[in-house]
Amino acid sequence: PTDVIERTVIWCRRALILTDPLITRRDIIATKGRISPSPFEWVIKDDRYRKWLDSGKKRDRDRGSQLLWISGTLSTDTTTLSVFLTEELEKHTAVAENAELVFFFCNRSNTYTLMLYGLISQIVTKRPELCQHLYGDLERLNKIQENLEAAQRSEGTFEETPEMSAFMLEIFCTLIRAPGLGTMFCVIEGFGDYDRS
Repeated sequence: PTDVIERTVIWCRRALILTDPLITRRDIIATKGRISPSPFEWVIKDDRYRKWLDSGKKRDRDRGSQLLWISGTLSTDTTTLSVFLTEELEKHTAVAENAELVFFFCNRSNTYTLMLYGLISQIVTKRPELCQHLYGDLERLNKIQENLEAAQRSEGTFEETPEMSAFMLEIFCTLIRAPGLGTMFCVIEGFGDYDRS
C-alpha cells in the first residue's frame, strides 16, 4: 500500500537524523584526518575478502548470508579500517547490480537497539519497496523513535529494553530475508564493544 510506503519513508528520514552513518564517518575522518589507503589495501587484496565480496554475486538464498569478521587488538585501528572498507564497498556497490551498503559505527553511547534502528532505516531508505514488510510495525517503530528523540533532546540516556531489542532484531531479519533484497553489504564497526547484559 502506497500510504504505508510513504509513512515508512518519512519514518526513515526522521531516523537518519538520529543515526546518519555518513555524518558519523565524516566526523571520524575529521578527527583522525583523511585516510591513506596504503595501510589497508592488504584487506581488499586478501583472498578471503575477494571470495566474500564475490559471494554477493552468486548469492544463494538457501545458503544464508556470508560473514566476514575482521577484528583486532585494542591497539589496532579498526575504526579507520572500517572507514576504508565502507568507502571501498561504496565504490563496489555503485557499479554492482542490485547491491547496497549499510553501515554503523558503534560507540559506548550507542545501544544495540540504536544500531539496529540505524541499519533498518538505511535499508528501507535505499530499498523503499521493502516498506511493505513493515506494515503493522510502524506504530511500534514510531514509539521507539519518539523515545530516541526525547533522549536526544534532553541529552539523556536512551533506555533500552530486551523486548525493544528483540523487536528491532526481528524487523532487521525480516528485511534482510525479504525476496528481491539483492546483495546487502553490512559493515558494523565496534560491535564487540556492546555490553552483552
